[in-house]
Amino acid sequence: MKMQKFKYDVAVSFAGQDRAVVEEFVNILASNHISVFYDSWEQAELWGKDLYQYLDMIYSQAAQYCVIFVSSNYVKKAWTKHELRSAQARAFQQNSEYILPIKLDETELPGLPGTVAYIDVRHTRIDEVAHLLLKKLNASNRPNIQEITARIKSSNPSDRIGALTEVAVFQLSELLELSSDRMLNDPSSEVRERAAWAIDNLKEERALPALLKAIHDDNPDVQAAAAWGLVHLGDQVIPYMKEVLQQSDHPGARKMASLVLRHF
Repeated sequence: MKMQKFKYDVAVSFAGQDRAVVEEFVNILASNHISVFYDSWEQAELWGKDLYQYLDMIYSQAAQYCVIFVSSNYVKKAWTKHELRSAQARAFQQNSEYILPIKLDETELPGLPGTVAYIDVRHTRIDEVAHLLLKKLNASNRPNIQEITARIKSSNPSDRIGALTEVAVFQLSELLELSSDRMLNDPSSEVRERAAWAIDNLKEERALPALLKAIHDDNPDVQAAAAWGLVHLGDQVIPYMKEVLQQSDHPGARKMASLVLRHF
């Protein structure tokens, strides 16, 4: 029998205004026998405790992973800031990943390194995110590279989108070249956008030439996803953005270059 190292498999940190999407997420996990620290399920345990100290223990010690639902609501709350500090202290101490951010909107999480991969629920349904976490919790279910490669090459756009999502979540850098090809050449704009998002999560400098091409895509969503990929590559992209502003005749690319430069 596998020894349980942590009290919880997952602790979730979120703002109360975002509870509906969190509730759907944790219910899927619970139905698959995953132990979750979710405040609504812990009322008896929390009753009478010093919450400042107890929540520090939960988010720094008690769970294998901390899933943070990042939103404009989240960054405004005092309690979520406390939970985040505790989670960051744990993440700083261990070499493997601990904080798993889920973005609900465009909000950037203060203190979270730009190299940390995230899931965006505007691109991936929350039930899909939950099942990706199930795979992450069970190392034996880690995606097979050959199988993912075959799905990226599938004639079915849904298969390609699902495979590219796993490239992002599991940071499969060995599939960067294939993902770049999908970002630049796939007939489906939704697939191209998902590929750009996957490449953003890989944070690979090798992706720079492909991302520069992708901000010239005819689809604004693809342009925007590629632009975020450029932002997260750091200030090395600044001269390239200036060159786009000066030389490109593509209005969308110039707009994206301007937006990227605002982040530096």
